[in-house]
Amino acid sequence: MVNYPNGKKKAYTSEPTSAGGRGMVLEKDINVTNMFYLSID
Repeated sequence: MVNYPNGKKKAYTSEPTSAGGRGMVLEKDINVTNMFYLSID
């Protein structure tokens, strides 16, 4: 799980990346999720 400063959590994304890695957190996914959580906090 990814821990965010506001205490909310998000499971690792299972979306396959161009590198073929599965279960890895994508940086853009983290940024978008953080902005979403912060916008509704």
